[in-house]
Amino acid sequence: MDDTPWDLVDPVTSIGTILRDGQESDVIRDVVAAVVAVSERQGSMSSDAAWFSDSGWSEVRRLATKALACLAR
Repeated sequence: MDDTPWDLVDPVTSIGTILRDGQESDVIRDVVAAVVAVSERQGSMSSDAAWFSDSGWSEVRRLATKALACLAR
């Protein structure tokens, strides 16, 4: 089960509850889009190794690092 519906609902709907502002929703939206792209290529039944070796996984990591910096400010 997902922790959030952000792959279906824009993170902007979480401003004021678990996100502070539009900057946070923007970085979260970017991470989610990158993870969804990997998911569409790999599928839910692929191994962790397949996900982590996917060509888009480095982008997921880069965007997650950026999101962490934004959320920690």
